[in-house]
Amino acid sequence: MEKPEILRCEGCGAPVPLGTGKDVHCPYCGVEFPVPEAYAQMRQAEVQRDVGRVEAHELFESLGDPPGFLAQAWGSVSSGCIWLVLWPFAFVVDALLIAKGLEIVSRNIGATLFDIWSNTQIYTGVGVAMYVTLGVPTVLGIYGRRRTKGKQHLQAALAALPPDREGGPARCRSCAAPLDVPDGATGLACLYCGADNLLRMPEAWVSKLRSSASKLVSTIEDVAKKDREMRAKERRSLAWQLGWLAIFIPVLAGFGFVLDRDTSTFPPQWSKAVASERLMIPAIRKDTAKWDTYFAPDWPADLGLGFFAFDKAERKTTAKGTVYFMRSYLVALKAGERVTFDSGDFPDGARALGFTFRTQASAVFGGSWQQEGEDVYLYPNSTASYVAPRSAWYRVDVLLVDDIAPDRQFRVGWKVGE
Repeated sequence: MEKPEILRCEGCGAPVPLGTGKDVHCPYCGVEFPVPEAYAQMRQAEVQRDVGRVEAHELFESLGDPPGFLAQAWGSVSSGCIWLVLWPFAFVVDALLIAKGLEIVSRNIGATLFDIWSNTQIYTGVGVAMYVTLGVPTVLGIYGRRRTKGKQHLQAALAALPPDREGGPARCRSCAAPLDVPDGATGLACLYCGADNLLRMPEAWVSKLRSSASKLVSTIEDVAKKDREMRAKERRSLAWQLGWLAIFIPVLAGFGFVLDRDTSTFPPQWSKAVASERLMIPAIRKDTAKWDTYFAPDWPADLGLGFFAFDKAERKTTAKGTVYFMRSYLVALKAGERVTFDSGDFPDGARALGFTFRTQASAVFGGSWQQEGEDVYLYPNSTASYVAPRSAWYRVDVLLVDDIAPDRQFRVGWKVGE
């Protein structure tokens, strides 16, 4: 049956809502008149149709409330802004958090990961961490933004038109007929054209999106079907983006592999150092540009008592005039290994040698060397030992606080055992 034209007031001629009673009340001039029979039948038919629209009522509830400020702001952010602005910032923050996280783990498991892992392992782990903590949230954020924006477009497309006069009823978004809005309703169908309308959308927000979202089908069920199709497409896009972002892992792993192939890295790989003859190597990298720097020879373990002497370049004086000698070595140790020092005769005036063991938890970012355990003091013709609390590269500072002539010979040896 063809539906009648929009009912108008018998007094002022303005379009009026039908209401729910036998008479129509004009909101503009206050005139009341009986509802014509054709309009009463149309209203009753819509009531009966509306009873069976279970999905429509659920959709009205899920789409009926306007988005909040944060949702509107997030929906307006472009993907380019996320990739070009937010992502680089998050990249830096994430890298620092990963480094700090590995440092915390290192301090709690008795092993400095940056030392005992190969570069391939380190960079693979960093790649996995960046993928999980940076790549996945970023892609999910983009997906969430698209879903937010898509929902906003749906709401704008279904939003009822504002009253044509102040104090009047909301109007159908399709045919502009006045709507009968029940208390608490979030949406309803137009009696004249059947188009579904959302009733709580603020016009100031809707007007910005209405033109770009106006070409939708009339019922909210059809809109939901189209939304499901769009969501399936977005999920396929999400899976593709999550897949290509995983390239972080092999790229960083390959970078670490290249570093592992470089035999000039300093210090050498910890795993190779503990698997071969133990050495204490100078803690400063040998560099031909440092022609005036003294480099002590490597100090092998398990050779018994050997000769040890400080160079004149290692003689220092404090601000108060105290003379001391210091040399630093690097040695790779496993957690629980015992370093034992043996000594013979010391030069006249030398009372003891001090050994301080330090580790560096955050070697990637040049963190300071922190002392591990108590100082070890070696006296003439005696032994002293140190037990490594963690697996790591250790810096061993050898200190003499007595003023003797440089190049005087100490009889000292060391070994590593359980």
